[in-house]
Amino acid sequence: MIDHRWISLSHHLVASLLFFHLPCPAESSTGPGRIEAVYFDRGKVEKLFLYPGRTTLLDFPCEVSKAIAGPAGDLEFVIGSTDKSELDLWLKSGASQPTNLTVRCAKDVFVFDVIPSRSMHQEYVEIVGSYGGPELKGSTLLSASPKQKDPYESKKLIASSDLKKKSVNRLQKNSTNTFTGSKKKAL
Repeated sequence: MIDHRWISLSHHLVASLLFFHLPCPAESSTGPGRIEAVYFDRGKVEKLFLYPGRTTLLDFPCEVSKAIAGPAGDLEFVIGSTDKSELDLWLKSGASQPTNLTVRCAKDVFVFDVIPSRSMHQEYVEIVGSYGGPELKGSTLLSASPKQKDPYESKKLIASSDLKKKSVNRLQKNSTNTFTGSKKKAL
């Protein structure tokens, strides 16, 4: 004879185990967060996921002077009326195509790939800082001597010799206070 109480209990046990062990979609770390702060690498293109019909607020560390969207025409944006460091953007159509967005903020340029998505949306992105810049191409324009294989070698040597001079000066200043036993530590 089958005990129905045991079957009911086993169903509840399995259901509760599945509930506690499955990741919650809101806490998934597979994509960007809906609200996040980023430290922007200006030498790379940042992906920005937008759900059509929802707005996104980009908060820059400086005033936005110019923004240009790709030719797809579905991306709308406006620079903040009271805070010029904000850029509001949204997709007009549910059939939007991926596009790009280039934003000038003081002397910095930020480049985004705007990707329409029905599964991810970035509501608020605060750019707390930035680093890097565009990669230098066309090194053949710099004159390199035949002995020099790397056109940046002379700049590296100058920079490294300047650093060595600064390090030696700093060590000499600090050496007056550094002793080993009763003798002064040699550099």
